[in-house]
Amino acid sequence: MESGISFYPAIPVIGGENGKFARVPSLKYLNRLHKRNEFLIDSHHPLRETLMMQTGRNEKERRAYLQGMYRLAKNHLIFEWETELKGKVLF
Repeated sequence: MESGISFYPAIPVIGGENGKFARVPSLKYLNRLHKRNEFLIDSHHPLRETLMMQTGRNEKERRAYLQGMYRLAKNHLIFEWETELKGKVLF
């Protein structure tokens, strides 16, 4: 496992300087993550309570939480990553 600089010393950066962990995901993935989380919360999935406790009690709080974390990461990790689309996008 290749390590790099981490903002949290106990957590190694996987993938090295040029790995995806040294970059922020494209904004479209943040939107997909939000949609996925809302789907899980609305479906009363077992992760529902965990997602709500970690990101917010309502949709507005959860969206703000994700946007805040994205801004924080973007301020520290300047580069974005993106993948090639394969298959149907579900979330």
